[in-house]
Amino acid sequence: MKSYNDKITKMDNVELVMMSYDRTDKAALDWAKKESFPWPTVLGQDKDAVHFGSVEILGVPTYILFNADGDIVTRGKDDIFKKLEEIKK
Repeated sequence: MKSYNDKITKMDNVELVMMSYDRTDKAALDWAKKESFPWPTVLGQDKDAVHFGSVEILGVPTYILFNADGDIVTRGKDDIFKKLEEIKK
């Protein structure tokens, strides 16, 4: 949450979306509500509807930065935050 608050909320052109692979939809939504996540939560079953269908998820959590056209820019938390710093400039 700290990284999100420190880096992403200050960028008008970046939005974080969480795609959940919890065992049940209820578990995913309950967890997001309990943690007061300010970003949208997409359920695993809905990934095709939001154009994440072909994205390979290698583990949890997986961090992927997409551009506005839906193309992958980079993967991995460190690489994403590095790229966000470049975008900010």
